[in-house]
Amino acid sequence: MTPSESENKSWILVVDDDVLVCNFLRSVLERKGYSVDTAIDAAEAIRSLASRRYQVAILDYHLPRGDGRFIFQHLRAMHPALARRVLLITAEGYDECLIAFLTSCNLPVLRKPFSHDALICAVEKLQQAGS
Repeated sequence: MTPSESENKSWILVVDDDVLVCNFLRSVLERKGYSVDTAIDAAEAIRSLASRRYQVAILDYHLPRGDGRFIFQHLRAMHPALARRVLLITAEGYDECLIAFLTSCNLPVLRKPFSHDALICAVEKLQQAGS
């Protein structure tokens, strides 16, 4: 791949503490032509955000050592435009903290398990919003 081709690829950051979920999301997204970096915790996600420009970020809400809200705050400070292209994923119910966070940040959310089509649709919608 030439440098110009790699610059034109859409990069997505996937953050989930479950390696199987990261691998599943990477597989689905790469089949659609996206380039994907994964992170399993907040520290790794923040390092990734500092090293690459992403078009979309997919964040698990419940993570050990820094949840999706913590990562989103850093992401918004580092890359304000990317903050409008974040998809939250969660396997948990919608507790008061999650609902307040979603409402205040106006983020879309997918509840696990979700279909390949739902994931791709959500990512494409976020990319269109960022254009």
